[in-house]
Amino acid sequence: MKKLPLLPLAVVIALVLSACGDQAATPPPVPTTAPPAATATPEIAASPTSPGPAPRNAEVGEYENDVKVRASEVEELRQAEIGDTLNVGGQLLTGDSSKARLDFSDGAIVRIGPSSSFVVQDISGPEGDVLTRLKIEFGKIWVSLTSGTVEVETPIGTASVRGSYAVFEYDPGNPDDPTDDVLIVSCIEGDCGLKNDSVDEDAGNLEQITLKGDGELTLEVLTGDDVEEFIKDNPEVGEAIRATLTAAAPSLTPTDTETATPEPTATVTRVPATRVPPTPAPTATIADTPLPSCIPPEFFDPFLNRCRLPDSTPYGGLTLQDSPLYQALAKSQRTLPVGLASAVFAVAGVVVVGWGYRRRNRS
Repeated sequence: MKKLPLLPLAVVIALVLSACGDQAATPPPVPTTAPPAATATPEIAASPTSPGPAPRNAEVGEYENDVKVRASEVEELRQAEIGDTLNVGGQLLTGDSSKARLDFSDGAIVRIGPSSSFVVQDISGPEGDVLTRLKIEFGKIWVSLTSGTVEVETPIGTASVRGSYAVFEYDPGNPDDPTDDVLIVSCIEGDCGLKNDSVDEDAGNLEQITLKGDGELTLEVLTGDDVEEFIKDNPEVGEAIRATLTAAAPSLTPTDTETATPEPTATVTRVPATRVPPTPAPTATIADTPLPSCIPPEFFDPFLNRCRLPDSTPYGGLTLQDSPLYQALAKSQRTLPVGLASAVFAVAGVVVVGWGYRRRNRS
C-alpha cells in the first residue's frame, strides 16, 4: 500500500482550517428592521360580583304601652321591642292607650293609634314604584311617605295615598251588620283614592272621603286644624308638611300671629237614590154652608132668613129638616136660585089671594 505524501496532506488540512476560520470570523448580517417588541398581555382581574340592593324592610322604631308584634304569619304575637322587623304576613297590634311607629328602610313612616291592628300584605322595593300594601283590621294609622304608594285594604274598600301624608281610619262596627262599617281617608297632601266594586273616588290636598258599608259616600274639605292635628301625631314631619302645603296652597302661608286655614265648603253627600211617590194634588171640596143654630122650639125660616117660632101651619110642629116644605125648598134651591123661587111663590100667593077675594065678593 502506498503512503500518501505528507506535504500535500498538510496543505489540504491547512486550507480546510483556513476556510473554517474565515467563516467563524465573519459577523452575521445586521437586519435592516428591528424585530417587533414583545407586548405583554395584561391580566384581566376578575371583578367581584356587586351585591344587589338590600330588600326593603320595616322596623319598630317606637312603641308605648301594650304593643304586640309578629314578624311573619307563621309566628305568634309577642310583646314588641325596638328593632323588631315586619316581613310579609307580619302583624302589629296595639291595645288601649297604646301606639307605635313603624320605620321603613326608604324613609317612610307609618304610625299606629290605640286599639288598632294591621297585617303587612306586600313590601315592594326599594327601587322603582315602591308599593306598601297593608290590611287594616280595625283602628287608625298615619302615613308619611318620601315616595311610592301605600294601599290600605278593608272589607268595604281599598284606600291609597301616593305622595306624602294621609290618615286612614276603619271602624268595623257591628260584626253582624256590614252596613255600619265606616272607612275614612283624610288626604293631608298628595293623591289619595278610595275604591270598591261600585265606588272609585279621588281626593287631593286637604280633602276627606268617608265611605259607609251601605254605600253612602261623603266628601269634605279639611282645615288647618286637621293639619295641626296630623303634625301633633307626627312631629318628625311637621316642617315638611308646612313647606309642602305652603307651596301647594299659598293661602296656608303662616302669618305672624296665626296660620291661615282654607275656608270649608259645603259638604256633598252622596246617598243611594230612592224614589219618592208624587204628592197628590189637593182636590177642591164644596162645603155646605151651615145653617144658623136656633134655640128650640124656634127653627130657621129660609124665606125670612131668620129663626122663628112654629105657627099653626099644618107642618108647624115638625122639625125644619123633616118638613115637606123644607125638603121641597132644599130640592128646588139645588136647581133654582133662591131669589127666583121666592118670586114664583110670591106671584102664586098673590094669585091665590086675589082669586079668594074675587070669589068671596061674588058670593
